[in-house]
Amino acid sequence: MKILESTKFSNKPGKPLVLTIGNFDGVHLAHRALLDTVVKTAERLGGLSGALTFEPHPLKVLLKNPNIKLLATSKERAALIEQSRIELLFWLRFDDALAGTSARDFVTRVLYNDLRIAALVAGHDYSLGRDKEGNLAFLQEIGAELGFDVIEVPRQEVDGIVVSSTKVRECLLNGNIGLASDLLGRPYSITGTVGRYSGRGHGLGFPTANLVSIETLLPQNGVYITQSHVDGGTFHSVTNIGHHPTFFSETTSVETHILDHQIDLYGKSVKISFLKRLRPERRFSSREELIRQICSDVDQAREFFHIQEHESLNRRSVDYKSVKA
Repeated sequence: MKILESTKFSNKPGKPLVLTIGNFDGVHLAHRALLDTVVKTAERLGGLSGALTFEPHPLKVLLKNPNIKLLATSKERAALIEQSRIELLFWLRFDDALAGTSARDFVTRVLYNDLRIAALVAGHDYSLGRDKEGNLAFLQEIGAELGFDVIEVPRQEVDGIVVSSTKVRECLLNGNIGLASDLLGRPYSITGTVGRYSGRGHGLGFPTANLVSIETLLPQNGVYITQSHVDGGTFHSVTNIGHHPTFFSETTSVETHILDHQIDLYGKSVKISFLKRLRPERRFSSREELIRQICSDVDQAREFFHIQEHESLNRRSVDYKSVKA
């Protein structure tokens, strides 16, 4: 995938460009439906597939809050979009001037003059331009006027729930990791750098890696079954997010215990994928009571992974028998 930080590009030998536009925060199932439609339409037309997104996220500009936590970093968004086989990714700087651009001016200047799109793929409720004035009906009208198709992608649902970045954030903040993963089409993950250890986990018999410099949204405080990805390896783990109420910590921390492995993670980048929420954080009356609960958390995690591996073996066995037959 080629990444362009401008909409000025040389389209030679003039292949039709099929484009979709969005923030793509989290690149969830609805985003993937848009991207898949772009790719399939471009293949049908013998053209190029493209996506246009914004940096920074429009909410950071519109709400004047640069510290809003998103579901994915810019780098992660690009990697996920690339997995959909998009060929061109356009980054467009979002500022007050762009926020004040009318829908007609944006379509005429960017989509028509700069990109010369052949088709625009949009969701059923998509809108662009100042005050979101450019809804789907407007896009279809101006597309007919300028000579490009507008392809509508219906809303995507999971068990009757409409997929959106807002709904994913709501699930994470409520600790509903299962539904968040279903809406994303994959486990939610965060990435951080392992900072210095407090030593508290080691003293309890469960050494932990303390993740810092996390740019994305943290799930609700609590204890989670997770997978930790570092140096190309994937390890079973248990992760605690919160304030350690037993020890009266005032700051939120993310601490991960790797199961059955001793690894020096200090200074390394670690990606944590959330698989299941075990329990909320709570204060324990004694150090011993806390240790017993941590032992229970670890045992539940081991059982979870054991069941997963058993089910995976069964699926592979069935697949092998089907192929052999």
